[in-house]
Amino acid sequence: MAVKIIVDSTSYIPEKWIDELDIEVVSLSVVFGDESYKETEIGNEKFYNMLKEADAIPTSSQPSVDELYKTFENIVSRGDSIVAAFISSDMSGTYSSAHMVKNMILEKYPHAQIGLIDSRSNCMQLGFVAYVAGRASKENKTFEEVLTIAESVVARGRFIFLPDTLEYLKKGGRIGSAKALLGSILQIKPILTVNDGKTDLIDSVRTKKKAVNRIIDMFLKECRKQRTRRGRCSSHTLPRRGKKKSLLSFKKNYKLMR
Repeated sequence: MAVKIIVDSTSYIPEKWIDELDIEVVSLSVVFGDESYKETEIGNEKFYNMLKEADAIPTSSQPSVDELYKTFENIVSRGDSIVAAFISSDMSGTYSSAHMVKNMILEKYPHAQIGLIDSRSNCMQLGFVAYVAGRASKENKTFEEVLTIAESVVARGRFIFLPDTLEYLKKGGRIGSAKALLGSILQIKPILTVNDGKTDLIDSVRTKKKAVNRIIDMFLKECRKQRTRRGRCSSHTLPRRGKKKSLLSFKKNYKLMR
């Protein structure tokens, strides 16, 4: 009996991981006006182009109970167990729906093993939970072992990110227009994290270069604190050349730390 890993699309895990570790992805949707798109079916370039043209921030919708049920049943009906990680329950109702589906599945398959994890985050912090759980499953660890390993990643993980512009924080009502304008003029870059399931401000830094260097410092400090050698740098919109430069900067500093 295998341990199958499920994660939702807000993890944005690479296709390589999905294929290599046989991870099942259930998709949330983004809604622009009257149009709804599965996250797994809309690329970053198209999404951000639509976002630039939109008058308001798009909304999101969680996977349907029916979709979750079919995904869960397809796995447990084969005799496999499930470890599933989801976006923070403070950000979406996906985790709550998964609990409902779990109870429905157990009524039909009372011996099924299903472990649900509230990642208390999203993006690659969530994705890393799925990745590490997938690795553990590939190593033929038991259901209980995989679940415990995944939960430990939630407890120890840290997600630090830098929005490229204040425009969408303004559109989303997080900051006022005047503050957004002043921030843009002064090149103020907010450095954000997720604390206890909710987005939170760590620091504000002048210029993007200084903000990136500040994140590197935070990253190295966190690695020392957690005594870990695992981390990931990712970007949704940074051009390939800029992304490569940032990755090299992270790797250089990380190598010096080690």
